[in-house]
Amino acid sequence: VSLDSLTELMSPLSLVLLLTAFVIAAYADQEPVLIIVGDSWGSFGGPVLQQVLKAHGSNLVVKDYAIGGTTSTFWARDSDLVNIIVDDNPNTQYIWVSLGGNDVIDFMPNCTLVLPLDQCIDLLLTSVMNNTQSIYDRIFAKHPSMKILQFGYDIMNFAKNAFCRTLGFEALHGCDDLARCINPQFVKIQQLYVDKIGEMYEGVTALNLLGSLQAYEGIGTASIGNPDLDTWSPSDLMMENCIHPTNVAPENSTKPCGFEIVFNNVWNLYFANQTDIY
Repeated sequence: VSLDSLTELMSPLSLVLLLTAFVIAAYADQEPVLIIVGDSWGSFGGPVLQQVLKAHGSNLVVKDYAIGGTTSTFWARDSDLVNIIVDDNPNTQYIWVSLGGNDVIDFMPNCTLVLPLDQCIDLLLTSVMNNTQSIYDRIFAKHPSMKILQFGYDIMNFAKNAFCRTLGFEALHGCDDLARCINPQFVKIQQLYVDKIGEMYEGVTALNLLGSLQAYEGIGTASIGNPDLDTWSPSDLMMENCIHPTNVAPENSTKPCGFEIVFNNVWNLYFANQTDIY
């Protein structure tokens, strides 16, 4: 059956509906895409990021390729891996990169058994920086106008439960699971890794979201970018694993989940200023 004969058989209303469907499908193919790569902050947070973007009126489509447990070494092993993902999503305009946390978990426990904490952090961040540069160099070589977003997590809560306390003791030997010892290490990750790499590439925006959850609940002197180093993030906004914000809002409560708080800050600090996401 030819298109002309099919058109003759269709009612005007059916034809309008068919054409509308074609237009919607064509428009959907043109919507800008944000891909997420990296670790479990990306894989847990991706759906909430999509909700926040939609709530603010953005048509940016989130596609989540983050893999829980992965390190910067994993993503740098094939430094074209992110380009492969971008090529598979030709409307990609933004990439959220979440890296560094699992490098800490993999490297720091053994290192801090034999070396001072500061020396271990310096060794770790040198490795993470080199891996990330390898990834970004390949991305910008092929996609020079790409916009990359990165931030250094938020303060964790290693006092939430017995598991968290054990993790706090084991991850950084010598800190004895004390907030005033562990929290400054997140500041170092932010300043010596995230902020520094943001200065190296014009297309990379580095956000400092440390203290986001503390500030939401008015803890101590915390504000966005300036955490209270003597306290943890609020327990009720952290998952039971103590290293991720909650991604489901509490039942029978108007309080948002932890990731929603973080991503609303991302919106206010970054996406609200972008003009190509509507």
